[in-house]
Amino acid sequence: MNILIYAHFAGSPEMGMVYGHYYLAREWVRMGHRVTIVTASFAHTRKVNPSVSSFFTFDLIDGIEYVYVRSPAYDPAKNAGRGLNILAFTIGAFFFRPQYEPDLVITSSHHTLTAFTAHRMAKRHRARFVFEIRDLWPLGLVEIAGVSIRHPFIRLLQLGEDFAVRHADRVVSVLSHADGYLRSRGMKPQKFCYVPNGADLTSSPSPLPKDVAAKLKPFRHRHRFLVGYIGGINTANNLEPLIRALPRMVASGVGLVMLGDGPCQKRLAGLVDGLGMHEHCLWLSAIKKPAVASVLSSVDVGYMGLSNLPIYRFGVSPTKVNDYLLSGVPIVFASDAPSDLDGAGPLVGRCPPGDANAIAAKALELCHVGTAALNAGRRQALDWLARNRDYRVLAERFIEGLGGA
Repeated sequence: MNILIYAHFAGSPEMGMVYGHYYLAREWVRMGHRVTIVTASFAHTRKVNPSVSSFFTFDLIDGIEYVYVRSPAYDPAKNAGRGLNILAFTIGAFFFRPQYEPDLVITSSHHTLTAFTAHRMAKRHRARFVFEIRDLWPLGLVEIAGVSIRHPFIRLLQLGEDFAVRHADRVVSVLSHADGYLRSRGMKPQKFCYVPNGADLTSSPSPLPKDVAAKLKPFRHRHRFLVGYIGGINTANNLEPLIRALPRMVASGVGLVMLGDGPCQKRLAGLVDGLGMHEHCLWLSAIKKPAVASVLSSVDVGYMGLSNLPIYRFGVSPTKVNDYLLSGVPIVFASDAPSDLDGAGPLVGRCPPGDANAIAAKALELCHVGTAALNAGRRQALDWLARNRDYRVLAERFIEGLGGA
């Protein structure tokens, strides 16, 4: 089968986030399918963006054909530049023509504007059309950023979402509870299929960069336990309560490792200094995906937090949870969002979002889990991952879910 994917922010282990399309596509290639990912040449989510030499630049990564549409760089804090980038990618994607007839056309809701192009391509080639939802656009902008529903850009995004859910043969989402909202936008219930973000169970950790190892090793020696966070240093991940929990944990020998970059880092670093916790918090810049597991091997507990926002009522599927579990790291899951993590076992410890006392208490509880209980929890977590989050399983589920729509 020939599969064509429109995914504005698609990345790879070398480029950085977003990883989901790479891992699904890699498994589809291994299953014998041909896969092309049409993506923007610049995305703020990546650590490294590709060099482009023409309007369309082609690359081959692990058997996946990447097509980079020339799109201008931008400051993610400035809406105008990001909007221009979205517009450039949308126009470029419209003019791209694959060298084969696709059997399956997927458009991903990094935003909704390529839905029209994807539908047109699918109709031309009599292919199946799938709308894949990773974020609810434009609802997220309205509920998180407070953008007016009357804003012209929001209206345009809403038009794209409504068109996609009505015309897609199947609507696939990483959000387990999104179907109710999508039905309100015109989706037929039988179209919905839940396929969460996954984990690469075939991966092997790569060595730490020398500069990271030089910082992490002595920090590890100075602390009895390490609580770690990996991911974007941004508002959505609700990191301030974790910082405020640190003074409640240092008496037990806890240090905090923050791996990632983002717009909130300067403010949070100032909060660390203001609390007198500078010696107990280690900031590490984002590193390539294969080396993340090497950082997690030095961590005793991982943190996953979310702001208490209405948008999370539709579910969440954070990849960092899978990374923690794959490394056998217990998780402080500070969120009220619905999820299917209960089956993952005792390594996932829930607590209310934004409550520093509860976060500290849960982290200390998980730090002191005995060896036998920890090993049993790790076995249960790995078994759960293999059944529910292995990308080999999810790639098959995605394809199987196309039947009967």
